[in-house]
Amino acid sequence: MFESDITDPGIELCDEVRVRQIDPLQTDSFMFELADVIKAGDVKKVENKVIETAVYANETGVLEQGPTEATASLFNLDVLASAGYYLGLYRDGVPQELARALETAGAVGANAARATCSVLCIANPLGDRQRTFTLLPEEKTFYEVLRESHAPLDYSLQQWSNVTLESSNQTIGDSLELTREAIDTMNEGVARVHTEIPADVFTYQIKPFFEHLKINGKTLVASNASQLPFLALEYILFECDHEQLEGVDNLPPIAPYFESSLPYLSAKQLRYMTRFLNSSGGQSVNTIIDERGGDDFTELHESLMKLMQSIRVFRSNHYGKLVEPNFRLRSDEAVGSGGHNKPMLRALSAEANSRFIKLRMRKAA
Repeated sequence: MFESDITDPGIELCDEVRVRQIDPLQTDSFMFELADVIKAGDVKKVENKVIETAVYANETGVLEQGPTEATASLFNLDVLASAGYYLGLYRDGVPQELARALETAGAVGANAARATCSVLCIANPLGDRQRTFTLLPEEKTFYEVLRESHAPLDYSLQQWSNVTLESSNQTIGDSLELTREAIDTMNEGVARVHTEIPADVFTYQIKPFFEHLKINGKTLVASNASQLPFLALEYILFECDHEQLEGVDNLPPIAPYFESSLPYLSAKQLRYMTRFLNSSGGQSVNTIIDERGGDDFTELHESLMKLMQSIRVFRSNHYGKLVEPNFRLRSDEAVGSGGHNKPMLRALSAEANSRFIKLRMRKAA
């Protein structure tokens, strides 16, 4: 299902402290006024800044200085491009100067040529330098929830990267518990978004800045998906077994969701997932546990069941509390920021329920 172009899991990662501190494309002064420029509808000012910044990025060599500079640049270029798209630009594709800069920044930082929410979580400065499209407190809340959710998920993924077929029950059990705690943090984030960000505010005033962009003829459909580390964890837990998931309750199979989303993993997510897949021989955590047998299986299967319950709760809450109210305000053809429609998002929840039942039946057997 997923084939990585990066076979070396030891790819260089950006410095996640420094990436927030630097301003390699000298955009700080413009970013301070970005929300006001957007509110005023000053298309020309944004368009000029996009070209100016892209040319600077391409001509100064700053993008080739390393993954930290490249990741910071990718984020700032994407913010400007998204502002332009919101104001009506780039509907047929971004200009060549911008496309070149985005692709170079993505390649050097081992990211996609868009600033996914995973990139946003590490590269968006904190405090007064934080990049925002609006003056809404809900936008800042959205970013805060993303950071608080992504950090434990990424850490959990890092721990799985150290697990091998020979790892002890204790090591695997600890990793399962760490993942469960990370997903519970996501559940807390869902509750907070549901309470603090009304559906109409998100749909009409925040999401329009997280749309797809066409770069050199390619539409990056999953570039803003907010669940990338969660998907990477689901993949190593279950999906890398390449089960033929036929869909549940007449809903579409979920394989395309993973196929289209996983290529947008951040550098560190890709590194950790690839390292696990290399050391496990491509087997999922679920398969590793199955092959233990006896008391070993019983102990680890219980932990996997608890984790699956947390996944089930997240999928149910995400669909019921966020997807449903937001999609009521959108057209029938609308898709989420990951490029998938409402039936696919519902299918994820249904599949989580189905998998939980299958795990429970396996335990009973």
